[in-house]
Amino acid sequence: MLIRKYWVIRMHWRYRDYLLKSLAVVFGFIKLNSIIIFGEFKGKTQLDTLKIRFLDEKIFKECQRDLRICRKLLALNIEF
Repeated sequence: MLIRKYWVIRMHWRYRDYLLKSLAVVFGFIKLNSIIIFGEFKGKTQLDTLKIRFLDEKIFKECQRDLRICRKLLALNIEF
């Protein structure tokens, strides 16, 4: 019988982003479901640069839409 153990980690989203970035840089790349995050690639000019490859067209379209919305919100220069 195969027993699988899973770790459930609850953390603030800022720490999760930092963890994913660090893992991608240390291991060269990581795969999350239908997304591959590359920490090392040809032509890299800055240490904190990542490259993302989408394996699912639907997820790519959703991320494009979300990125477009975020850029529009940032352009409003709203202070919190």
